[in-house]
Amino acid sequence: MAGNYYRLHLNDFGHVRSPERIKETEEHPKNVDNQSFSPVHYSYSLKNLEEADRHWLVYSKSKLFCCCKLFSSSTVKIAKNSISYWWHLTSYLESQRKSTEHLNSHKKLLNTESEHWKNVLEHLIAIIHFLGQHCLPLRGSTGTLFQPDNRNFLKLVELFGKFDTVMMEHMHRAKQGENKGHHYLGKETKNQIIHLIRSSITNNILLMMKSAKYYSIILDCTQDISKVEQMTVLVRFVQETRLHRVYDVQIWDHFLGFLPVPDSLCSTLMQVVLKFLEDKKILLCNMRGQERMKSLYVFFSSSVRHWDVLKKYLPNLSLKPLSDTRWESSIDDLTLLRFQIGDVFDALVQISEKFNGMTAHETTSLVNHIKNYTFLTSLVI
Repeated sequence: MAGNYYRLHLNDFGHVRSPERIKETEEHPKNVDNQSFSPVHYSYSLKNLEEADRHWLVYSKSKLFCCCKLFSSSTVKIAKNSISYWWHLTSYLESQRKSTEHLNSHKKLLNTESEHWKNVLEHLIAIIHFLGQHCLPLRGSTGTLFQPDNRNFLKLVELFGKFDTVMMEHMHRAKQGENKGHHYLGKETKNQIIHLIRSSITNNILLMMKSAKYYSIILDCTQDISKVEQMTVLVRFVQETRLHRVYDVQIWDHFLGFLPVPDSLCSTLMQVVLKFLEDKKILLCNMRGQERMKSLYVFFSSSVRHWDVLKKYLPNLSLKPLSDTRWESSIDDLTLLRFQIGDVFDALVQISEKFNGMTAHETTSLVNHIKNYTFLTSLVI
């Protein structure tokens, strides 16, 4: 990096900050021998003739320093104080680069910098994890710090920077441009962290589900904003735990992701689901149910014409959606569906005969499902 000048300094909290480059236009003061420091000494040639940078070398106020000044008790002048004479500087710097104390100090410098970035990433992961837990958006209309519309992620980074020494130092570097754009606050880094967190959570869910062995799968399709049909995949399983000879049973519902599907045909959905189960190494033989009961309510309530047909068969209408949180309510709803399933079936048949296109296809799919022996048995048992 010939032509770059640096100042080595500590921040207010004792962390090593990367040497700050000073402007190339600044003059190089001459010593008593009428000589000045040359920027060519910032690099040296390797045996393969490639140029390497002496990033541990710092020039400031007409004197030359080494990183050993921070990490070593060496009495070598460039390490203890500084040097300001430039005769035979190349050989002197080469000798210093190969010295044992310098190599140890250089290693400590790299470890300090590595620890800084590790702490920064831990803070950023914690922020993203917190926002995800509370279903809060990360990004705003701008990705710049200290802007009113940069939203939750950067606002929390700014908040941490007021009280936390790690983020305070990181924000200082970002504002001063010392990180050369590698500040880990951009959308690419956020997407990578989100992907890693998602993979970790998904793997934990799969481990729990496979330890429980039996499961049911819950599917639902809807279009996203880009008009792509997306199938939501959820799994439900029962986990038994034992603590101090006391058994406990918990019912878990977990979201596993969205699967894009080209159409809503049963054959297509089946192939997508089978491929998903294969990729996640989930055994199909352990599946004990496919949730479609909520689909009945969604189908009828999404259209006034569908609802009118249903009311002809059910004057005292009591078909309800399943509750996602209250299991006692779900049992009550299933009990009502159990005694009204014949009327619901007749209403679906009439709609399939009365309408064409996607409505007829969806109705036929529901009819085939609710007359299935497994489904009818699940209403009773």
